[in-house]
Amino acid sequence: MKEQNMEACGDEQEVSGMPVEKALEQLEELIARLESKECTLEESFHLYKEGIGLVQYCSQALTEVEQQLVILNEEGEIDGF
Repeated sequence: MKEQNMEACGDEQEVSGMPVEKALEQLEELIARLESKECTLEESFHLYKEGIGLVQYCSQALTEVEQQLVILNEEGEIDGF
């Protein structure tokens, strides 16, 4: 019964290869579930860990895009960025 409730409150998911927009949507949903205070402490901890993974994934993806833009800008392929 405890496992069923944990599934209702969230399950850790694989994020590699996921579009950043989808990861951000999942992060927003996860935050809403945490704020609802309907999960146990243990379930909240698992949601927190999942959220940290999503934040790290999004941060890394945005850093990679930023680095690509800097390279393109240095090569003169993007003006006004």
